[in-house]
Amino acid sequence: MITVQVIKTMKQNNVSVNSDLTKQRTKEVLRAASRVAKHDIDALAGLKRVSINRVCATGNISAKIALAIAQTLNLNPFFLTGEADEKGEYTAETLNVFLTAKGYANLVPKAPRRSRKAPAAVAEDAVPAEAEAAPECPETDCAACSDSTETLAAGMTEEEAVYMLRSLFIRAKYSSSVQSVLDEIKALLTK
Repeated sequence: MITVQVIKTMKQNNVSVNSDLTKQRTKEVLRAASRVAKHDIDALAGLKRVSINRVCATGNISAKIALAIAQTLNLNPFFLTGEADEKGEYTAETLNVFLTAKGYANLVPKAPRRSRKAPAAVAEDAVPAEAEAAPECPETDCAACSDSTETLAAGMTEEEAVYMLRSLFIRAKYSSSVQSVLDEIKALLTK
């Protein structure tokens, strides 16, 4: 969950990709919200009701308002910005992807470091999804990896790598340069 202190550090820049959808969806969810929920949204965003009502009029929504509404009403913040079609739920994973996609990767809570012990034996038919998606490179000195990439990967947990890839998938929908980077990563992982 995001706190008032974290939200205070965020800017009031518009993050909506479709102002008409943002306007419509924000009106819809705020009409259905209770008086207490509306007060909680105001308190979490650290803004007055006028600022939040302005979203309903203009369709411009900041990340801080989107997160305050999403967290309080338990919905996907991407739904409010027009990037998702389903209301979904507000989860820690959704929060992290949203923060990263909107330029606030520095606010993503750091996952606790796990020790690098060997994984326990697993039954043959119980293959983890991560193993299917990203097979390990069998060579110890992979020619496709540079020293800087190895250094980055060595300091990154598996969970952080998954979050990074998920945010790339979202950003690739809107940027061809990000799509080309994602294609290169896919090529490296499938070799």
